[in-house]
Amino acid sequence: MIERLIRVGVDKHEAKVLVALTDEDTTTSRDIEDKTILRQPEVSLSLKDLREKEWVSKTGEKKIGSGKGRPVNLYSLAVDFSEIIEELEEQMEKKIQLEKKNIQSLKELSEEVF
Repeated sequence: MIERLIRVGVDKHEAKVLVALTDEDTTTSRDIEDKTILRQPEVSLSLKDLREKEWVSKTGEKKIGSGKGRPVNLYSLAVDFSEIIEELEEQMEKKIQLEKKNIQSLKELSEEVF
């Protein structure tokens, strides 16, 4: 699934994070790091970008151990995976239409020049 997400334009790190999030209701960034073999900065940036797309939400915090120290954020998919796929499909269709217009413009220019 990761490779297919990448093929339709999803960043490779974001694709790995999305797939990791489909396995759990909520999870920590550390758990995502472990599942995806990504480094902490890569996971953090991917989560930030996915949150901006409104595909992922920060759903709360949990305390580790005795409750001392920093709380750990929990993340989950903000929408059904099917909605993400629909949005990717719409983006791809827009790109295809744009490329068709570019090709048509090239045809018209080539007819004028040659």
